[in-house]
Amino acid sequence: MCRVLGWAGEISSEAQHKKIELILKGLILAEEKGNPHGTGLVTFSRSGHQMVKKGMRGATFLLQGHADFIRHQRGLKTVIGHVRFKTAGEQSDKNAHPFGFRIRGDWHFGMHNGIIGCADELAGKYGVRGHPVDSATFFLCLAKVAESKGLVAAIEEVTYEASLTGDFAFAVMRRNEIYLWRNDARPLHFFDLREEGLGRFFCSTKEMFEKALLLGGVSLKGKIRHFEATPYRLYKMGHKTSPRFEVEAVKDLKHKEKPKPSASWWGADWLDAYDSSWQSRATSCGRSSAKRCTASSTPSLFETKGSKKVDAPQKANFYFISSLTDEQLETEILATEAEVYGGLSREELKPYLNALYAEWERRLEDESEEDNLR
Repeated sequence: MCRVLGWAGEISSEAQHKKIELILKGLILAEEKGNPHGTGLVTFSRSGHQMVKKGMRGATFLLQGHADFIRHQRGLKTVIGHVRFKTAGEQSDKNAHPFGFRIRGDWHFGMHNGIIGCADELAGKYGVRGHPVDSATFFLCLAKVAESKGLVAAIEEVTYEASLTGDFAFAVMRRNEIYLWRNDARPLHFFDLREEGLGRFFCSTKEMFEKALLLGGVSLKGKIRHFEATPYRLYKMGHKTSPRFEVEAVKDLKHKEKPKPSASWWGADWLDAYDSSWQSRATSCGRSSAKRCTASSTPSLFETKGSKKVDAPQKANFYFISSLTDEQLETEILATEAEVYGGLSREELKPYLNALYAEWERRLEDESEEDNLR
């Protein structure tokens, strides 16, 4: 449930710099509520790299000024950022993404949305010391392989080893470029703002980017060109592309085939019943604190090239969600994310996924209120 974000481009004016800063901060805010366990940013500029990461939610991270260093950097080239939902390792500054590592003496920074599922096995295979966060273990293995084989070969090899058990969207940044790849269980989108003079952005979802523009108060002259990353295709985004700041497909990554994820912990039979009775299960929200899952009435900011229309209800919530245990709710979110953003592309399940998110956020708010009362 983590979310990733980033940018590559060239800054030629203060106004341009300000817009890029606002969009990056908006991306942190857009998904921080459901990912409260860590926030981090890394930049490369003319003067080198700078990383700030804290074991806190994005709103607090921004309020305390931890992202303000972006506005003071001259010759800013690339940025990656992350908001964390912890699945392995405690909530702390150390365990927040991104993670830094050296390859042939040069600093690289990696971040990850998802789970690895075989971190201990990877650590044993490559002879590295495991980290409390499975993502960090993956990057340690990557760095070790890359020392002898190079970064691209290392990405393919270690991703192959994790492909049977992992769900992931990865980003690795080094000076002048960012490498990105995902499997079919985690989303990753690219956004072209070069005609606006704002370079290239990426983040987990299209909705996240649209929300970031609204939160940052950034208005654009035209429609945004964007595309979703193809699973197991390695991309490079950065300064040394032709044309500059292009998103280049480097290669398709070898991987192990794994069974499609089941629809939910209820199983496939439940999904069949769910599909046939979608409208009957869509009811108004029963909890005043839960957000209604409504389709946006705001005109789209994105270009639509033959986009497929999805016939989905505008309002949906499900009475049984509030009765799930925390573990069941987390499992259901992960499984439904895999369907919506993965190979099945089940767009009609988005209202249901939004209802799951709303219940998760409600529980986080309840925990926060309880902590304040103690």
